[in-house]
Formats: sequence, structure tokens, C-alpha cells
Amino acid sequence: MRPKKGWSGGEVSDRGARAFDMLVYLRPRLAKDGKLVTYTELGQTPLVGRLNRLVAVPKPEWPFFAGPSAGWNPGPSVSFEQQLIESGKKILVVHPWPSGINFGHLYTPNLRRTLDHVLTALRSNGAISIGNVLDIQTARIGVAGYSGGGNEAIKVWKANHHAVDELYLLDPQSFAKDQAKGGTLLVNEKGALLPALREWFKDDRRRLRMIGGLQHEMALFIANTLDPSWKKKLTARETSEAPAPRVWCKPTEMTYRLGLGDDMIYSWALLPPPPKGGKFDAASLAGHRLSAPGATASSLTSDTGLELIEEKKPNEVAVRVTALTKDVKFPVSHAELAGFLRSVWVPGRPTSGKEAPLPDEKEFWSRRQKNGNAKVVDEPTLDDLRNLVSLYLLHGRDRLESFNHDKALNRDKPPGIHRAFGVRHQWAASGGEKDPSRGAKFEGYFYLCLRDSAFRN
Repeated sequence: MRPKKGWSGGEVSDRGARAFDMLVYLRPRLAKDGKLVTYTELGQTPLVGRLNRLVAVPKPEWPFFAGPSAGWNPGPSVSFEQQLIESGKKILVVHPWPSGINFGHLYTPNLRRTLDHVLTALRSNGAISIGNVLDIQTARIGVAGYSGGGNEAIKVWKANHHAVDELYLLDPQSFAKDQAKGGTLLVNEKGALLPALREWFKDDRRRLRMIGGLQHEMALFIANTLDPSWKKKLTARETSEAPAPRVWCKPTEMTYRLGLGDDMIYSWALLPPPPKGGKFDAASLAGHRLSAPGATASSLTSDTGLELIEEKKPNEVAVRVTALTKDVKFPVSHAELAGFLRSVWVPGRPTSGKEAPLPDEKEFWSRRQKNGNAKVVDEPTLDDLRNLVSLYLLHGRDRLESFNHDKALNRDKPPGIHRAFGVRHQWAASGGEKDPSRGAKFEGYFYLCLRDSAFRN
């Protein structure tokens, strides 16, 4: 991937280097129609799950999940290449292609040798080491992975911890149990860090970056165990010229899900951007959140007939259904519920086209459509709303497994279905900090990992 100013034909200092920092990024599984796609020959390499989303830069009118005209994107663009360029780091990113979720040779303790071979191949076709007649080699090595690829990144690190200098884990499926083959990853069955991780981290060259989503609590535990003062060091780094801590977890608190203050970007990620000339500020956001009983009704409360009772928990919000004089709880934050209400529930779904209800959710929209507005007026409509909140926020509208509404989260037992497209898990890849418009001041999580890395500038 090119440096900030792009490659130039006669460039020597970067492309002509003798040693290259390398980052190996492991993607999630290759799947089609809910089944793993595997292959054994290069000629059989499947053209599914390509890189478009990873490198695509989102349009200004659709920066994250919510877009114009009731649009909803369960898997926002990530723009990894743009974030790499903005970091100013001079690294080569290697993106292995798995068979299903198997990365083959990378699980052997020969990662450095493999990357040296990659450099040799790049040199042979003139991509690097222009005019360099000497040997080339891999310098600093990083391994990164998102979702199921995060689990595989841990296994690659375990086989090559002697060679890996930086490890970036973007909400892996688990930090503890290897869901594919069994066994432990970074945390044993008793909840303690593996000795290998502690030993690896003793070396001052090591960096561990974690982005929390579904595994946020465990990521924070690992960071706190390795360095109890990492949050203070990170604050110093972001407010001064102090060095970054060698381990950190973003977001730094689970309360980011409330979407307030410095975390307002999370609220706006679930809402359509303001109209041209509008602002991404607290005053503009207020109308898109539920108001409390007795307060002047916000536009969202007026549209839905729901009032806010309690919003302090990042995993639960309590609301009052005014038509039923009944208080209910949803297993999401106020920011998440409000975003869904404004972006999806209030405008409703078109009867045809890309945003039309999927077959499994059509029945949940029937009463909303029959009512003719977004007010929750009876128990059946409330039940539909609960199920749709689970579908869109916790499990994702692009789910691959069938959704059984009798086992939705408002029932006694949670559904045993894939949660990869839940907004918290997706935020670990496509989210970031500061600028809700995703403009010049936006700092994506991949950028932040690289910003605080020890790779060459």
C-alpha cells in the first residue's frame, strides 16, 4: 500500500529500501449463503467476500450505518487504505486469502521467512527495491485480525510470538476459546492471561492494540492486567507529546455506547447525517433522542410515543410506552435504540427494492404499516419493535441464519444465531473517534493502531 504522497517512479528511500516493516491482516471467514467456501488450488480461489468494503471510502451522505431515505447499511465501509495513508507509516500490508477460515502455512513458526518470500516476489516484479542489488528482508512484523480473523491472528501470533512485534485485535470472536478447533487463545479457562502473553509483553518492542465490541469487557481486562496505568498513559499521549502506552483498548470505556460527550460520534453513526448546513452537535442530536416524562417532548418521542425512563447503562435502556402506561427495557443503549427508531422504525421500510423487509422480518412490519405511523399503540406493535431492534442492532439485517422470533432477545432465551452484523461488532472495524461526518478530523480505529505503532514513519 502506498505512502501518504503516493509512489513516485524514481523513489529510492521507500521502494528502494533493504528492509520493510510488514503488517499481516487476517480477514473474517470466506462464506457464501451461510456456508464456508474452501479451496485447495490457486485456480479455485473463490471470488467472494472481496476487499471492496475494506478499502472503500464511504460517501459523505452515508458515513456509517444510517443513510438518506431510510437507508441502513449493516456493514459500513472501513477505508483501511485511507487510514494507512493518513497514518504516514511506511509499511507493506499483506492480506492472506483463507480457505474458509484457514490460513494454512501462517500457523507454522515461519512467519518471518514467509514474509521474506513475499518481499522477494514483490522485488522480482519491480514493485519494491528499485535499483537495490543487495538482499532485502522483513524488519518489524505486525499481525492484525477482525472478527473470526482476530481469532486466527491470535493463533498466528502464538506460533510466531518470537517474531511478532505488534498485535492488533479488532473484536475477535473470542479471547479465550478457539471456537474453530477448541483450546485456549489468550485467556485460560480460569480467566487468567496465558504466560506466553505476559512473557511476550515484557519486551519493550511489543505493542498490543485491541478494539472492543462484543468482546469489549475482555479486551479491557487484558489491557488492565498487562498495564494497570495504560489509560493515564493514553490520555497523556493524546494531550501532549508523551509516548503511547504499549497496550491499549479502544473505546476506553464501555460507556461509549451511550453516545454522549466525546462519544457522540457513536450516536451520529446510527443516524442520517444532518441536512446540508446542519451540525453534528448536541443540540441537533437532542431531537433524535427520547425525552423524559414531564419534559418537552422531543421529535422522536412525539413520533413514537416512547419516553425515556433510564439511560445510564451501556447495555440497557428503559422506556415508557405512553399508550400502554407501561415501562419496558431494551437490551441496547439509548443511543442504539434512538438511532434505530429515527433511521429505520419511524420512516418504515419500502415495499420493494434494496431496503424492503427481508422475508423473516416482513411480519414484524405488518402492524407498523397498518398503523400508518410509528407510534407504539399496543402490545403486538411493541413486540414487533422488540424483535426488529434485535434483528437490526444485535444480530444484523444481513444475517445468514434464519431468525426465529420466538427466541428473540425479549424472550426467555437469546437466539443461537450469528451476530457478526450487530452494530457493536461492526463498529470495531468501521468506527473511530472525533468527527461524526467522517471528514478530515475523523480518526478510525485502524489509523489509531498505526498512529501509536512503532512502525517507521
